[in-house]
Amino acid sequence: MDDHGPPPRSWLLDVLWLDAVIVPWWTTRSGAERYIAVPDVGSVGQLLPWRPSSVIASTRRVSDDRASAIRVRDGAAVAGVLVASTWSRRRRLSVHGTASLIGQVGDRLGVPDATGIVISGPPRANQKPVIQLHDRAGRTIAYVKVAWNGLTQRLLSHERRALETLATREDCGFVVPRILATGSFASVTWLAIGPITVARRHRADLHAIDRLASAVERTAPTWRGPTSEAVFLTELRAQSASLEVGRCAVEALAAREADRPISLGASHGDFVPWNMLSGYPRAAVWDWERYSLAEPLGVDRLHYRFQVGVQRKRRSAAEVLTSLDSELDTVLPDVARDRRGSHLDWYIVSLLCRYERDSLEQGTPGLRDRIAHLTAVLNQRGVLA
Repeated sequence: MDDHGPPPRSWLLDVLWLDAVIVPWWTTRSGAERYIAVPDVGSVGQLLPWRPSSVIASTRRVSDDRASAIRVRDGAAVAGVLVASTWSRRRRLSVHGTASLIGQVGDRLGVPDATGIVISGPPRANQKPVIQLHDRAGRTIAYVKVAWNGLTQRLLSHERRALETLATREDCGFVVPRILATGSFASVTWLAIGPITVARRHRADLHAIDRLASAVERTAPTWRGPTSEAVFLTELRAQSASLEVGRCAVEALAAREADRPISLGASHGDFVPWNMLSGYPRAAVWDWERYSLAEPLGVDRLHYRFQVGVQRKRRSAAEVLTSLDSELDTVLPDVARDRRGSHLDWYIVSLLCRYERDSLEQGTPGLRDRIAHLTAVLNQRGVLA
């Protein structure tokens, strides 16, 4: 047993409970809820309810690159953590509060005995707790996103509007989550969306991914005209007005591209393997908090390859973007040949602005590194030279 005592209290407790009080693990106090905190109570990345149903629920999360065997393995890992951490003061957590967010959502959805795995992840600017709400049998009822600061409030509001917009699109070629309920709890707001899956899953190749990205682009009319008249540029200028590096990059590229044509369409905004599920009869796509109706065609295809290269293959941003530049004929075949490099430049500038905006809310070493790397790439490409 750990004799050093529990680590500092996590901010997450005050998001999830009113008047949260940590009570002894073996307490008989009515209403106390037991969790295992990973990695520990002070810096919670996940809160795992101390229940068998949560082990079952952990095997039922969906993602393109989570095969059945991996989900079973992860469920076994969760079971092991729940058992082994019972004897660690740094991980075990019994909480009592006058009310809980999970209880409120469960009541709204008609499942008063629901519990939930709380996924917070590492510290970052857009950190939003996501709750996998499930019943006693481990069946997932909803995924609940929680907004607790200015940035996450804006993202959550935007996702709600995006889902409402997409719900009106007929036969768009993919499935999106359905809004089940929304609400507020103390100073936070939450959005509960239904779980989505496919009848038969399969691992998609890049050709299928590009077709899916094109289907997303078609959820808004395609616009083509001078860059200086593009609504995309107007919005990007507004978003970058308070940025030091991003504003300079936007204005430099806008000056270069002013009279040149650009093609715009809809964009998911975070089109990555862990936000989608390929399969029959239709692919499922979630996390629409950055959905836009007017972005340069192909940015989702570029973003997918960029994030896979950086996050999964651990390549540098410069290396991935150099590789993308050499593959533009394949990635952006529907964009005029002489405009493909410009679409890549706009993607890099937009990503730079996103990271710099996020860093104003909550700067992290990772964000600062990304900003520096993208700035260096734009210098190499002559945008900021």
